[in-house]
Amino acid sequence: MLRGPADYPTLILHHWALLLFSIALCSQVASCAYFNVDDTFNRKVQIRLKTVYLHDQRFPSLPEEQLRLVFTHALLAMRDEFQSTNISFSDMNTMPIEDYFQEITGDRHNPFMSLELFGGAPDTQLSSQQRHTLELYPVDELKAAVPEGMNVTFRDYQTYYSWLLGKWVEKRDRFRSLLVDGQPIVRRDTVAYQTHTGWRFMFSLQRDYDVFITNVPVFFDSLDIPVPHGVLIPRLAQSGFANESPGAPSGAGVALMISTISFLNFPGLAYDDVSPSAVPQALGIYYLAHELGHMLFLLPEHYDHPDHCLMNTPPVNWDREKAVKTFLSHKGPCPKCRAGLTKGKRWWLRLRDYWF
Repeated sequence: MLRGPADYPTLILHHWALLLFSIALCSQVASCAYFNVDDTFNRKVQIRLKTVYLHDQRFPSLPEEQLRLVFTHALLAMRDEFQSTNISFSDMNTMPIEDYFQEITGDRHNPFMSLELFGGAPDTQLSSQQRHTLELYPVDELKAAVPEGMNVTFRDYQTYYSWLLGKWVEKRDRFRSLLVDGQPIVRRDTVAYQTHTGWRFMFSLQRDYDVFITNVPVFFDSLDIPVPHGVLIPRLAQSGFANESPGAPSGAGVALMISTISFLNFPGLAYDDVSPSAVPQALGIYYLAHELGHMLFLLPEHYDHPDHCLMNTPPVNWDREKAVKTFLSHKGPCPKCRAGLTKGKRWWLRLRDYWF
């Protein structure tokens, strides 16, 4: 009971003590929430991903038993790098890729299609969308994506893009020169499913699957989103990517594609740094698990994270067999990805009505 002004200092001290206690308690709760979000995510959220294998008889296929190992290695990598034990895959459906794309896209106009694939000079001036893509990274990080030995100086994003575009044209011309069964590797009747823009369009419409595996070579032609590694990795065909897919069954709003063609000794496309026995592990860790990081947690690509980081894609990690060994030598999440990973898991908890 306060008897007068003389007791006011005591009251003020009590209030300050209560405030400091509350701050300390909130800090402790927040800290616990940060470190326990992995356990809560694994207990409260179960994610089962619907999968399909889309094949083209023109190209070799990875044996079924090796495909199963790809999924096994991906799950092991998810447990280690992303501390996620709640991810599983459905039994994999199989169908011809031409039939599926025809069913989903039909004769609809593809707004993403890049006509430069069949010739012509792309616009060398950065558009606002292209600039936005590059400005996600500081210029110094973009420099880290440049292979050693290339003596290139970048003043700004425009000079970087101009140089990147020159590399893209070189890669496009080499890709178009490849033959299969005496015919061009990509034709106008196959471009829908042999280009990044074609897959983006299909992803925007499909509602069937989360994970697409294919044996088809897919060329990166999305000049509207000039991600550096899509151009600079020396392999002519993409081995994987994740992209917006609002109807994907998992609810993530993203689907992913993995192509096996670069691991199957196809002339002009084959990796020469991955032994046949290491193929399932390389595909599972540095492609499927990597793309799952994009798809499930919206983790971005990086070029300056530690070498063991699964989301890191600098030239040092282009030797995939070596990169796998580096990844396996380190346990636990990349510290630079920790905040983004926690944010992604909290998004899933909110999506499933668990506020944490």
